[in-house]
Amino acid sequence: MYAALTPGPAALDTFGRAAVEALAARATGEGQLTTPAARDLQHATLMDVATECLRLSGRSDVKALPPVYRAELAIEASDSMNSPGSFPNILSSTANKIAERPADDGVITFPEWTFKASKSLPDFKPTTIIHLGEFGEFPEHVDGQPFEQSTFSTETNWIQIGSYGDEFALTPTMVVNDDLDVFSDAIEDKATAHDLTLQRLCIELLTKNVTLLDGYSLFDSAQHGNDLASGAAPVEAQLTAVRRLLRQQQGVSQKRVMGYDLFGILIPSQLETDAEKLLADLNVVPAAAANAEIYRGRVRYWAEPMLDGYSTAQWFGFANPARARAIMVAYQAGFEKMVLRKYVDRRTNNVVFQCEGRFAAAVRNYRGVVRNPGE
Repeated sequence: MYAALTPGPAALDTFGRAAVEALAARATGEGQLTTPAARDLQHATLMDVATECLRLSGRSDVKALPPVYRAELAIEASDSMNSPGSFPNILSSTANKIAERPADDGVITFPEWTFKASKSLPDFKPTTIIHLGEFGEFPEHVDGQPFEQSTFSTETNWIQIGSYGDEFALTPTMVVNDDLDVFSDAIEDKATAHDLTLQRLCIELLTKNVTLLDGYSLFDSAQHGNDLASGAAPVEAQLTAVRRLLRQQQGVSQKRVMGYDLFGILIPSQLETDAEKLLADLNVVPAAAANAEIYRGRVRYWAEPMLDGYSTAQWFGFANPARARAIMVAYQAGFEKMVLRKYVDRRTNNVVFQCEGRFAAAVRNYRGVVRNPGE
C-alpha cells in the first residue's frame, strides 16, 4: 500500500493526512477522497493503518508481530512521537472530523427557540446578563436645540458556565477487529450527548419554572403575564390565546407594548401529531379545512421528548428568539463545540478519548415565552 514510502517523519506525516481523510470518509460514508494517497487507503482497516504507522516509524519486523501486540505497540510507541502521523493522532484527527457531523434532524431543538450569546464567556465566574427592556419613540426635536439624551430601562439576570463530559476507550482488540463503526458511533453519540446536555438545561428552565432576579417565577400570570390560567392541546383557539399574551407583553417600564408575534411552539412528543395537523405546510386534498388555516406554515413546532418526562400536556409558545431572546445559551471561549482530548492509558494500552463541553443556559427575557398548561 505504502511500501514505496521510505520510513521517516516526513513519510509518516504524509501517510497520516491520507489516513485521516480515508478513515473519516469510511466511518461517515460521506465525502469524496480528494487525493490519490487517500484513495489508496479507502479500504484500509485500522490494523492496516496501525501496521503502516509502525513501519514508517522504523519497525522493519512489524508484519511478523502478532496482531494484538502490533496494535498495542502502535498505540504505545507512536504516541511518543510528536507527529500527525502517529497512530493515536490519526485516531484523534479522525474523531474530530466525525464529531463535526450535525446531529440527526429533530433530535436537537434548542438552537431553534433559544438565543446564542454574542460572545463566548472567558471563565466559570457568574456573568451578568443585561436586558435593555424595550424600544421607545422619538421625542419631538425643536430646530436649533440639542437632541434629548435617551435613557434605557434595564433589568438583569446572570449566567454561569459549567463543565460536562466523560470519556471512552479504543482498545487494541478493537483495532484488530477493525471496529471503526463502533468508534464512529461512540464519537457521534458523544457529540449528540454534548448538545442534549445543553438542551436539557434549557428545558429545565421552562419545566422547573425558575425564579428570576425580580423575585417572581419565569411563568407568572400576575407579574409577568405569560402564563395561561387554563389551556388545552394546540388548536386554533389555544394558539390565539398564546399569541395574545405575547402581543400584550410590555417593556421594563410597563409603558410600551412589545407586540411579539407567535414564532413557534415547543411541545411534548405526545402532542406532535396534533401540532402537525394544525401547523404543517401541507396541501390537503380533496377536503379543505373549514377555516382559513392562518397558522399553517407560519408557526413552527418542535416536538421535544424531554418535555414528556415532566408533562405530556404542557407546552410553550415562543416569540422570535432573534428579537425576544427569552432563553439564552452561552459557551466558554474555546469550547464552542465539544472538545476531544486523547491520551494513552499505559496500564491497558488503550487510546482514551475525553469529551468535554462547557456551556450554560439562562432566562434573559420572560416576555418572549408563554406557558400553556394543557388539559
